[in-house]
Amino acid sequence: MKKTFHFLMSMFLVILFAVPMLAQQKENAAKQFLLSKKGEVQVSTEDVKNMKVSSMSFSKKTGITHLYFQQYHNGIPIHNAILNAHVDKKNEVVAVKSRFVTNTQSLAKGLGTTITPEEAVRAVVASLNIELPNVSPAADHATPYFPLVRASKGDNPAVFEKGDIADKDITVRQVYQPMPKDNLRLTWEVYFCEKSKPNWWVARVDAETGELLDYSNQMIACDFGFSDNGECHDATHNHNHTPSFSFPNPTGNNTMVVGDSYRIYPQPLESPNHAAILPPADGRSLVVDPADPTASPFGWHDTDGIAGAEFTITRGNNVHAFIESSGFSPDGGAGLNFDFPLDLTQSPTTYQSAAVTNLFYWVNYMHDFAYQYGFDEASGNFQENNYGNGGLGSDYVFGRAQYPGFNNAFLEHHQMDKPRNIDVALEYDQPQQGRRF
Repeated sequence: MKKTFHFLMSMFLVILFAVPMLAQQKENAAKQFLLSKKGEVQVSTEDVKNMKVSSMSFSKKTGITHLYFQQYHNGIPIHNAILNAHVDKKNEVVAVKSRFVTNTQSLAKGLGTTITPEEAVRAVVASLNIELPNVSPAADHATPYFPLVRASKGDNPAVFEKGDIADKDITVRQVYQPMPKDNLRLTWEVYFCEKSKPNWWVARVDAETGELLDYSNQMIACDFGFSDNGECHDATHNHNHTPSFSFPNPTGNNTMVVGDSYRIYPQPLESPNHAAILPPADGRSLVVDPADPTASPFGWHDTDGIAGAEFTITRGNNVHAFIESSGFSPDGGAGLNFDFPLDLTQSPTTYQSAAVTNLFYWVNYMHDFAYQYGFDEASGNFQENNYGNGGLGSDYVFGRAQYPGFNNAFLEHHQMDKPRNIDVALEYDQPQQGRRF
């Protein structure tokens, strides 16, 4: 018994220390290559010395390790300055692509900060015209709108209370912003998810003047307007009945889970408008055991890696799906039978269980589908438990059904938080009645 224990403990320690050592070998191989090819790649010795690995993944299919380096100057990251290096099993670099900024020492402007991180938050809120519900216009500007929760330390950003404008606490860090006239400006980079609207803002303001230099919305949105003879489209989309490529069979035949079933609009149907049986009739199908045995080996309702569901509601390792306004998730019972009625002539509140089930199926299906093409745990696929396959866990999707709006969907993802998938009302032919699925 003792020998078995010692053997298992030895194997555990070998694995524990081997993984970081292998990662370090790949990083060292990339750095040595860059130092030997500085002129060709256009990087300096200081660039290689100061850069840090921002992410790393390993492709089982090719055996190549993909490393992504963030460029730093004076200990501060430079926005969008990323170098990716790809290292094979022999620790040979097979490809490099660099977006590093050259001559950073001469380009960097703004040696210090005049405004505080909290003032940077206020500057972003004002520049983006976001209302502060409980702040009087005559309020003393010396009083913080957003009290500090945690000061910045190293690469960890400062954190401020969310107040009435954000879903979660607001983060702020220092970043250099490349400018069109070949210089770098020292900025405060502000991250926050707007509370009243589906926006996740990333904005950079000049650390000396408070001027908004750049911003982006991390929310990905799809809005294809109203249906038109069975086809949905707008100026940027064309949603057709026939997919441009073949989807794998949605039935995974997972032997770890027996009998879980979902009545949904299966792939490749984009909406009720694309079904063979058109609304208001019910054009859904019942799918059984759809989890892919490789991508979701313990089914869609597992989180502990042991046979048997942890949840009988629409929650599991890949996604927790629920109604946006109430947090309601339907329960399929011990048999995981998610077969709920749907009457599209009635109010959306009458078929919430059907709507959430459809969203739960689709997020899980896309997880399993992408997994087959290399988007696995090590590459960043969204999972609570990575089942020992590398990568970072605890980043499953929040699936929010019947979010306010019509014929659109949103996906927001932020490196400091769980992704949030928002599936919004799909409207068939009576917009004035607000039919939402």
